[in-house]
Amino acid sequence: MALSLCSPKVINSANAFCIFIMFVILAALLLIRPKMTQIDCSQCNTTLNCNVNDITACWCYQLPAILPLDDTATSCLCRLCTLAKINSYLETIYTQPIKAQIAFAKQFRSHDNLIEGLDYTMQNNYMVFSKWYFLKRGTCCKNGCKNCPYS
Repeated sequence: MALSLCSPKVINSANAFCIFIMFVILAALLLIRPKMTQIDCSQCNTTLNCNVNDITACWCYQLPAILPLDDTATSCLCRLCTLAKINSYLETIYTQPIKAQIAFAKQFRSHDNLIEGLDYTMQNNYMVFSKWYFLKRGTCCKNGCKNCPYS
């Protein structure tokens, strides 16, 4: 007796095969998925996910590498503490002559994505660009911007 392609036996075996393939794909995705480690921020103790196995897949990799390497740093910071540390470091840069500030910021001009808390803050539903943003841009637009380092 020949089986029709529309018979229940064929449809059920096709469904079973599709379900099997979906499980194989899901298992493969779980194996290659970056391993996120849950840790506490070493500064404020907020729980965060850190991708210790592949730093390029971690949230912190989106931030520019502004901070100098610190031999004493042995653990991760949360996003807020990381941004606070970067902004604190930038405050030391802002004490230098404007030409030195521009030279330092120039290396980060290709970092196009704007980061809230670093490149801008939200005030009354408006984006207010930071001194860092303007230094990365490299020139003054002559519009009297609030945080313009050139005026």
